[in-house]
Amino acid sequence: MGGGPQEACPRAALPGLAGLLACSSPTDAAEYFVRPLVSAGLDYDDNRRLDPDNPKTVTTQRYFPTLLFGVRTPAVNTLGIARGEIIQADDDELDRTNGFMRLNTIYTTPRDLWDVAVEWRQDSTLNTSIVDPGEAVGEPFADDSLAPDVDERPDADVRDLVRQEVQRTKVKFRPTLTHVLTPKLNLELGYRFSSTTFEDVPGTTLEDSTENTVLGELAYQWTPIDTLIGRVDYAHFDSNASVFDQGSVLGGLGHSFSETFNAELLLGATYTTFEEQASAGNPGNSGDDTTFAVYLTVEKELRTGSVAAFFQRDVGGGGFGFARRGTQLDVLWDTVIVPDRWFFSLAGEAFKTDSIQEANSGDDRSYVQIVPRLRWQFSRQLALDISYRYRRNNPEGGLDNTAESNAGIIGLVFSFDRYAISR
Repeated sequence: MGGGPQEACPRAALPGLAGLLACSSPTDAAEYFVRPLVSAGLDYDDNRRLDPDNPKTVTTQRYFPTLLFGVRTPAVNTLGIARGEIIQADDDELDRTNGFMRLNTIYTTPRDLWDVAVEWRQDSTLNTSIVDPGEAVGEPFADDSLAPDVDERPDADVRDLVRQEVQRTKVKFRPTLTHVLTPKLNLELGYRFSSTTFEDVPGTTLEDSTENTVLGELAYQWTPIDTLIGRVDYAHFDSNASVFDQGSVLGGLGHSFSETFNAELLLGATYTTFEEQASAGNPGNSGDDTTFAVYLTVEKELRTGSVAAFFQRDVGGGGFGFARRGTQLDVLWDTVIVPDRWFFSLAGEAFKTDSIQEANSGDDRSYVQIVPRLRWQFSRQLALDISYRYRRNNPEGGLDNTAESNAGIIGLVFSFDRYAISR
């Protein structure tokens, strides 16, 4: 992966606004840029659908045209990505075209930072990506600092959830205001909108849904290396299967062990009230749940790379339209073997989900995915990626429906020059 985006100035102890304000300069010129990328991959999977009874080998060709673009001024930084994924497999039912687009604008004043992001994503229930599509083969964010936020990693609730390739379309809108109250205290206010729709495929019970969330956070720089954090949020989830409301209260600490080692821990509780919609065979019921919530982030910069781990436990909406409790761990390690030539990364993910509504356990399961990857940058514009992917899906419910998958992937990436105009 090559170590990710490089910061133009040191990370501030106080999260969010202070670092970006410190990096802005009134003498910076406006810059407009575009950068195209094209990549292609071939993967061989011995159980593409994760079917425990009838595993089927599938060979898939994938093509990824990508365009990065943006404009930077002293006060405004707008960055965008448009990416396509063309899939052609020897199993015709798996052929499809996916897409991903994001536009992110950051506006800074001496005391405020406005961060507005709009995202559209089209993928499927057989999505195998751990990281954001924008970070897939080719690492397009390395030059343009458009890497996704930690809390914006793709949700895992539909990954390999059903064996059909059911198309999912998701739209997100995320405005955030961070305001400097005092030199040591930041206030963050935000709104999150998410809309998810599924292709209507017979035999599946996936539900379209919308979610609205408002949040507030205070971050106080207690010491030069410690930041106290308090966060509250309220969310409303609506689908044809159920409706639920939830409130969360979290508190914790961000600590810098060194200039290259940072950690943040938030603990609290999420209270959820739900009401199922009555349907044939289900009279509907209502109830509530209180879940102990945990968010832990650990990041370490190494001499030749980096390692990061993210752990979270909370309640959210699932693909079947019901509230589910999720416990998830993501780990990413990347390192440089030979500078500018050879790179290695290891991405891993494990999660467990269970419905808080006992009568609806369709997505109760545990899942593990591990992807080691080797990259050879044999010219400035051309790179070769070789990786292996292991998946294990274990649905709950008493029956032995555990399925495993092994896949080998090879890909080529061609990066065009970055075209920029300054004025």
